Amino acid sequence: MIEHQRLGGTCVNVGCVPKKLMWNAACLKEDLEYCAGYGITVGPGVFNWADLKQRRDAEVARLNGIYQRNVDKDSITWVHGLARFVDAHTVEVEGQGLFTAPHITIAVGSYSLVPRGIEGIELAINSDGFFELETLPARVMIIGSGYIATEIAGIFKSLGAEVTLVLGPWPFLEPFDLEVSELLRTTMEGSGVRFLGPFETKKIVKLPSGAFHVEYTNGTEGEYDCVMHAIGRIAEVRGLNLPAVGLTTNRFGYLPVDDYQNSTVPGIYVVGDACGKSMLTPVAVKAGRLLADRLFGGQPEAKMDYDYIPTVMFAHPQIGMVGYPEYLAKKKFGEDQVHCYKAKFNAMFYSFTEHKSPTLVKMVCVGPEEKVVGLHFFGRGVEEMVQGFAVAVKMGATRADFNNTVAIHPTVGEEVVLLGP
Repeated sequence: MIEHQRLGGTCVNVGCVPKKLMWNAACLKEDLEYCAGYGITVGPGVFNWADLKQRRDAEVARLNGIYQRNVDKDSITWVHGLARFVDAHTVEVEGQGLFTAPHITIAVGSYSLVPRGIEGIELAINSDGFFELETLPARVMIIGSGYIATEIAGIFKSLGAEVTLVLGPWPFLEPFDLEVSELLRTTMEGSGVRFLGPFETKKIVKLPSGAFHVEYTNGTEGEYDCVMHAIGRIAEVRGLNLPAVGLTTNRFGYLPVDDYQNSTVPGIYVVGDACGKSMLTPVAVKAGRLLADRLFGGQPEAKMDYDYIPTVMFAHPQIGMVGYPEYLAKKKFGEDQVHCYKAKFNAMFYSFTEHKSPTLVKMVCVGPEEKVVGLHFFGRGVEEMVQGFAVAVKMGATRADFNNTVAIHPTVGEEVVLLGP
């Protein structure tokens, strides 16, 4: 195993794990606002970013150590360095020699894209830089409209920063159901997050005060204490010397694979973000396990199924989904075959709170049997609901199957089994 950074990859070091810890802190700070409604008196919340960062970094280091011990226990040779292809069965690591094997797997993950055409963009941080901040900036501007930009915007806002999200030319949260995306935008705007666009960022200048002056293509401008970009990620194949083995990326910058993770070169496989298929950590883990089963476990037909993969976005509030958004279901199955059922309400938690945030449950069904091909959740606590319902969707459950299940009351989850005309 050849790795040039810390063990654990993006998820453990600068992704899911430290992000969730920051999100937990943001949620706790948010909840202080709701205490009074339940008769609980609390003083003003004093948030210590430096203390949280120290605890978070220590937890990441602890996980790095667990990975190291697992590698050692399984007698895996870990080579710390950058791999470079020599031929289809050989890679070179500078200062450590050549390594040869009949099977080579590329599992390099991805890196943050840098927006083009913005003067001074080098002054901005990316999502990795978010985890390096020593203090909470008072005014934050984020360039991006996707998963990562939205999650970090919510964390910054809940922890006390003024946040501006610059969408540029991209639709807001395009992979998610449009109704859910629009509801999140409205809710975030209601909490004070400022949305700009569809114009783009033109110029970033650092002022003597340390703040950043930003100009936009529509002639407006702003001043911020931190500028960040999060417009997407691309396969981290820089430096692998792909031409040496005849590998090329597609027009989106990823390495093409077939249904079995085979690249275009026999004996070289690609899993995870590098192949651009559902760029989520559990997908990469499962694809890697199935590849191992196929190559070494006596399961020649083992392969990753990329349909009906559940996911959660840790926004404020959360979004969860499995299967098709309404617009994609109509495109795939035909508009006349798609039927949607939904419930929008204020969850019981908000009965005594001054600020209320909506909850939405939406089911996308196909055909006369109303097979469930999409489930979409929006609201507090939905991140813990999606996994169980994803099993039913993956098994091909119909709306009748859901309706035949007894509801648990009072919960948000009960609305899923009560949906109907």
